[in-house]
Amino acid sequence: MSTPGSPVLSIAHLTVTLPAGADRPAALHDVSLTVNRREIVCLVGQSGSGKSVLSAAIMGALPSPLRIAGGRILFDGRDVTALDERQWRTLRGAAIAMVFQEPMSSLNPAIPVGRQIEEVLILHRPSMPAPARARRVVDLLQDVHLPEPEAIGTRLPHQLSGGQCQRVVIAMALALDPVLLIADEPTTALDVTTQAQILSLLRELRDRRGHAVLLITHDLGVVADIADRVAIMRAGRIVECGDARTVLTAPATPYVRELVAAFPHGMPGRPASGVPSGGPPVLAVRGLGKRHGAFTALADVMFDLHPGEMLAVIGESGSGKSTLARILCRLLPPDCGKVVVAGADFSTPLRRRGRPDGNPVQMVFQDPAGALNPRRSVRAILERAARIGGMTRQQAARQAVSLLAMVGLPADALDRTPHAFSGGQRQRICIARALALRPRVLIADESVAALDPPMQRQILDLFLRLKAETGLAILFITHDLRLAAHTADRIAVMRRGRIVEVGAAADVFATPSDPYTRILLSALPGQHWHGLAG
Repeated sequence: MSTPGSPVLSIAHLTVTLPAGADRPAALHDVSLTVNRREIVCLVGQSGSGKSVLSAAIMGALPSPLRIAGGRILFDGRDVTALDERQWRTLRGAAIAMVFQEPMSSLNPAIPVGRQIEEVLILHRPSMPAPARARRVVDLLQDVHLPEPEAIGTRLPHQLSGGQCQRVVIAMALALDPVLLIADEPTTALDVTTQAQILSLLRELRDRRGHAVLLITHDLGVVADIADRVAIMRAGRIVECGDARTVLTAPATPYVRELVAAFPHGMPGRPASGVPSGGPPVLAVRGLGKRHGAFTALADVMFDLHPGEMLAVIGESGSGKSTLARILCRLLPPDCGKVVVAGADFSTPLRRRGRPDGNPVQMVFQDPAGALNPRRSVRAILERAARIGGMTRQQAARQAVSLLAMVGLPADALDRTPHAFSGGQRQRICIARALALRPRVLIADESVAALDPPMQRQILDLFLRLKAETGLAILFITHDLRLAAHTADRIAVMRRGRIVEVGAAADVFATPSDPYTRILLSALPGQHWHGLAG
């Protein structure tokens, strides 16, 4: 850990008000925080705690209904709260830069990535000669440890992996050598090995180049691995701030103790208890194969899933997890092999919607906000799904009420639209919609990746309750090894389209048999943090 230098960012008693009718008067209330040179400060909090509003205020990019009602933001000793847009344009990118969670949304899909980095130089340093710009682009791609930087610079974003795109975005942020780097959930969507590479790069920026880094994250394992200091936010306030090791092992406030306790520590693995043995599987996958041109997405994939069982499928980006899910949901045909659900062949894509017997496999997606129609009420969403499954209008109405109770939401939620709910509540609505079709198998595709630890715990507890009470079989696709270890009965590890290891969670994580599984486990952040002291 490096020794921090002088303050780069000093926030003093910052208050940002919300418009009338919001759930609280202020998005930020009396927030004070300092980030020093050669220091990584992690900002942690649940959805709606104010993390994104704080980062927007630092960047001078608050949306129009919000305004700063008090306090100061000092950057290198200069109060930036009074800057106009012209002054901010000279500061953003050049002195303060930001890296967002989803790199693909930060990149133009039609322009080579090297050219996109060069555009930053053209905009801010128009007098810089073209040969010098070209050299700078290659140097930046090399600095973020991308192989063959000259070749990488000529590629389009879709030709790179998620981790490579995130490195390009970091290179873009570093183009003008900013003093402060704000990284907003930069590793949330990445697998553990790619995440480890990005975190190593952030450490290097702090230690070798002296950057000040404000890292927004909900992964306390990342905090344990990388933070010098940590600030915990709740309802627009910083409730605890201090040395990362001290806050994580001996938090001073009940809320932070609750947050730390909700994070799954260690890798104990669940025993495969309560799973019926000897009976027929509800899902049987045999010799499944799929190619996309010359690329092998799946090769000879085989496994069974029994009623009341949760099987976690883990692996890096590109390992074939999403292709497998699409085939199981009959959205994509396999090239070879067979999928059998409850004794029926489901190897071919659905050709007609609305068949009562055509929906025994349902999916819960990663982004609940994107999966729900924002204009429909919860009642309309649930009743429409039930009607597609063959129910009458009266049956669908009765089931909507019982489904909400099943997923832990009150009946008065029926007449509200998705925007009125938190991320965790929206995911519960998505689960209820999937259950409206009475599936035998539920596929949860990174369904808690974007949620903070307490919300993750709530959704995972719901999955465990559903499979225990209803016999629902769950295929849990995730890149989070900790969640898989603490939730699943069995683990299947995928690499390059193949399942390289499968077994009881406790066995796979305690004594992995495949070298690749050992690599994944070694890359997990926060391995030396064991939770609360005492």
